[in-house]
Amino acid sequence: MAKYLFEQATLTCDTLADELKITRGSIRGITFNGDGSVDVETVLDFTTNGQQLIKDALAKRGWPRGKKTER
Repeated sequence: MAKYLFEQATLTCDTLADELKITRGSIRGITFNGDGSVDVETVLDFTTNGQQLIKDALAKRGWPRGKKTER
C-alpha cells in the first residue's frame, strides 16, 4: 500500500510579504480565528487592489474558511 504526504509551508508575515512582493515588516500579524476568518494586521493601509492581493494569497491556501461573528 502506498503512503503519500502532502504538506504546505508555514504561512508567516515574511513569507506573505515576499509572495506579495512588498517590504518585509509591512505585515505585522496574521491571526487565524476559530470561526475560519483571518485577520491580517499591516503597518500601512492597503488599497482595495492590495487587499485583494492579500485575499488571493490566502485563498490559494484555502483561507478564509468562515465569517467572523460579531461579539
